[in-house]
Amino acid sequence: MVIDDEAYYAMYARHLSPGYIDHGPTVAFVIWLFTLIFGETGFGIRFGSVFLLTLMGWILYQFGKNQFSERAGIILSLLVVSNVLFHTNGVIITPDAPLAFFTICAMMLYFKGYHENAKPAIFCIIKGKKKSGSDAMQFFSLMTAIPLLYFLEIYT
Repeated sequence: MVIDDEAYYAMYARHLSPGYIDHGPTVAFVIWLFTLIFGETGFGIRFGSVFLLTLMGWILYQFGKNQFSERAGIILSLLVVSNVLFHTNGVIITPDAPLAFFTICAMMLYFKGYHENAKPAIFCIIKGKKKSGSDAMQFFSLMTAIPLLYFLEIYT
């Protein structure tokens, strides 16, 4: 059994499009991918959210371990994943699940780009992603605000 919003997004997955009137295509693509594997069931519809949350936890752990220490990786992963689970975005598939995953990935790319002198390639990837569309208006504001806040923190 799925909730109303999930059923609405599952209808998107039946009719993939580059965009919809009120959302971007990412949630539809995630649902479509996992319903191909598990069928159009509640499990198949929701598995994408659980998969993205699990992958985000592993990526955060690896990032924290590589940049700081293993303990930092564990703490970073647990704090972010538990926060997402608290808001049920780790279980229910909504546009927030892929939005959280890709926003965290973008933040890590900005961090690595700044600290590893790989700025041009990283910023070109993010800039290209920004032009191609998003799941929600928050993505656009975050992609602008994150580097500005980050650089303000660095230079103050």
